[in-house]
Parts: sequence; C-alpha cells; structure tokens
Amino acid sequence: DRIAGTLPAGVKLVNVQDQPKAVSTSVNEFVKVLIEAVVIVLAVSFISLGVHKRPGNNPLWKRWYIDPRPGLVVGITIPLVLAVTFLAMWYWGIGLHKISLGSLIIALGLLVDDAIIAVEMMVLKLEEGYDKVRAATFAYEITA
Repeated sequence: DRIAGTLPAGVKLVNVQDQPKAVSTSVNEFVKVLIEAVVIVLAVSFISLGVHKRPGNNPLWKRWYIDPRPGLVVGITIPLVLAVTFLAMWYWGIGLHKISLGSLIIALGLLVDDAIIAVEMMVLKLEEGYDKVRAATFAYEITA
C-alpha cells in the first residue's frame, strides 16, 4: 500500500505470479511423479531382472519363470536410499526446492542404473556357474 501510493496515476501493482504457490505446486507434482516412477521401475525390475529360461524342452508356458530375488534387490534399494536421503535432507535443513528436486532426479537415475547393473551382473555370473558370494563380489568389483 505504501509503494502503491507513490506510483504515478494509472499505474497499479498487480500480482503476476505467486512464487510460493508455484514452488508448492512444483514440489507436489515432483512427489507424485517420483512415486509413479518408483512404482514403474520396481515393476519393470521385478519382471525384467527376474525372468529366466528353464533348461530343457518344455511347453511354451513352462519355458520361462520369474525369480523375485533380483527384483527385490532393486526393490529394497530404492526405498531405502530415498528414506536415508530424505532423513539427511531433514537433518541438514535442506528443503524440497527446484535445485534439490533436480539433484534428486539425477541421484535416482544413478541409483537405479547402478543397482540394475549390479543385479544383472550377479545373475549372469550365477548362470555361468559362480557361487553366490563370488557372483556378488565380482559384480561389485567390476562396477567399482
């Protein structure tokens, strides 16, 4: 009101954009998209990482089976890392802003990629005949 009284005749102040509302909308949209992305990644991981071919000449519907264990590795990793990330953000007072949302998107992409690569490598080495411990250590040695 004080500034509006000093403006020339015919000039008035109008609210062009409500920045807090825009940021709140952006954060809410990100959280919704994040939940959708995690659900989709988990579903695809369970199916694509767990599909294995049975040896032998079986009928078509018995040639493939789904092992849920590789998908569980990715399925546990994503929520666990997200929980620790949000806990660390809360501890250091980092709010959900556009910059932190962008860094979360990048971090989630890297997380999912690393987890899938490690699990695929373990499954491949298990199929080659490695024991479980050797397959797991080989996957992480190669990734490192």
